[in-house]
Amino acid sequence: KKREKPPIVKVKLNFDAVISKDKIGFGVFAHDNEGFVVGWSYSFRVEKMQVEWAELYAFEDSIKVASSMHTTNIIFETNCTCLANRIRNQGVDITIMG
Repeated sequence: KKREKPPIVKVKLNFDAVISKDKIGFGVFAHDNEGFVVGWSYSFRVEKMQVEWAELYAFEDSIKVASSMHTTNIIFETNCTCLANRIRNQGVDITIMG
């Protein structure tokens, strides 16, 4: 018998950025509804920038990862309230917790 992988019902994308002097790094982890990592991405840039811009690059990267997932139920998670508030003010359905 062949074991088939169950379809992914919900994907949580957690993205974050790190700044160190003149370098930034940002990454994305995609978890399925059971908590298993189903995708990830990371990147680095050598330039100075504000935290909000670094988080925005991480969000952009998470959208790219989300487009490669074959599901319509995607939850984006970030710890950057500034970015979440900017998206929320655009009328997008967003929930801020904690």
